[in-house]
Amino acid sequence: MRLSKPALTLATLAFITNVASAQNVPAGYPADYANTIAEAKAEGNLLIYTNMGQKNWQHVIDGFRGKYPEITVDILDVGSRESIERYLAESSTGVATADLIATASQPGWLDMQARGEIMDYVSPEADAWPEWSKPFPGLYTVSADPLVFAWSALNVPEDQRVTTFADFVKVAEENKAAWANRVTTYSPLSSPFGFVTHYFFV
Repeated sequence: MRLSKPALTLATLAFITNVASAQNVPAGYPADYANTIAEAKAEGNLLIYTNMGQKNWQHVIDGFRGKYPEITVDILDVGSRESIERYLAESSTGVATADLIATASQPGWLDMQARGEIMDYVSPEADAWPEWSKPFPGLYTVSADPLVFAWSALNVPEDQRVTTFADFVKVAEENKAAWANRVTTYSPLSSPFGFVTHYFFV
């Protein structure tokens, strides 16, 4: 995600687009992209707010540092919604803040979109990403997480024990009366899994 505030560093561009090297800009990239990489190296640092710990990022950071040892990468694990709240608080006061936010807060991203905080940045690799992974201009998803369904064998007939979320929505709609107050999930305000269910049923 590219932030709209001036605090965005050019190093973010190099991180997001996974450029091979400053000397060899991959095919399909803008001809002047080597300049972007050179400027990112001169800037020298990249700050990421995230809900993932250092261990989750380690392979990505190691690969990035192998290509760009001149750029320091700092990961700040501050939680899902907190990543966005911290950025908004800091940017509103002009304090230096994150260059990149990587967090699983769907309500937070909807808020960021409504506030106009996401810059319409088109990655040179955008065409290689499936459409579902680009919910808003400038916002890119980085993973597809599975949803787990758990059924009560005593209360849910076998033909209603679906295996896809689309079928779950369909069966739930068809059995609203029988399923009323019998479907539970995490809170949509604190869990991306809860938000998915909330989004489809409210």
